[in-house]
Amino acid sequence: DSISPLLLKRHNQIFDNRDKIPCEKLLRKTSIQNLGFWTETLLVEKWQSKSADISNLLIQNKNNWEQSFYQFTARQFGLPVNADAFEKLASLIPLKTLTKCKGNLFQLEAILFGASGFLNDEIDDDYYKSLQKEFAFLAKKYSLDVMNYTEWKFSRMRPGNFPTIRIAQFASMIHQSSHLLSKCVSMINNKQLADLFETTASDYWNNHYQFKKVSIKKIKMMGGNTIQLILMNGVLPFVFYYAKEHANDGLMQQCIDQMNLMKPEKNSIISNWKSLGLKADSACDSQALLWLRKKYCNEKQCL
Repeated sequence: DSISPLLLKRHNQIFDNRDKIPCEKLLRKTSIQNLGFWTETLLVEKWQSKSADISNLLIQNKNNWEQSFYQFTARQFGLPVNADAFEKLASLIPLKTLTKCKGNLFQLEAILFGASGFLNDEIDDDYYKSLQKEFAFLAKKYSLDVMNYTEWKFSRMRPGNFPTIRIAQFASMIHQSSHLLSKCVSMINNKQLADLFETTASDYWNNHYQFKKVSIKKIKMMGGNTIQLILMNGVLPFVFYYAKEHANDGLMQQCIDQMNLMKPEKNSIISNWKSLGLKADSACDSQALLWLRKKYCNEKQCL
């Protein structure tokens, strides 16, 4: 007799159903309009879940923040299918090696495509053969290892997201920027941050998606949605961790503020929340709702 029968009934309704959101039948009957003060708490909790990954990178890189940020950012270029492959590629090629070739985009492409395993075929293409020749020289000069080509995935994705295009765009980003973490820390303004990642693949890729096939001409510029994903999932969480480690509360809050200025993601999970009366008005809201679903709803951590 110590617990209300109504509470027990609701508890059973939540834990015995198979709805995507365990409390959704009850949620429809409430007056909740938004997450309120939960939003930033959930966002920070999600970012803190990445702390172990960032900390491990720093340990591997002997506390080199720029190298660790480079690897962490590279992973975002492969989201979601080729994230592991991109991270491995960045671990094979130290940032200092790319920095030595920073002024030469062709050399950057040769190193990245060569180390990724894309230059091991016999293709009748002048540009491809030039890359092979350049990589053979640079691989010997810098003692570079090569990945297995099969680690990269092309299936079930739009051609614009092919790893070949992303690698070319990544090379362009390295070519046009330096001290990327330092710039991100000092440019914690959303538009300025986005500009750092607004890269375009070199001219060869205007009529190619892969080395083997010619395609209709299209300039391969990094799209706004892709840049926002890189900022949300890579740049801002890393800068937040950097700010926390350096006891910079102002910078931590600026990271959160930028999420509040960015548009919310559009996917089935966010649409599901909206149908239940919880609308995401910003990227901060949508990231919070995604984390709420993953960490609490899916695991039925309702209590």
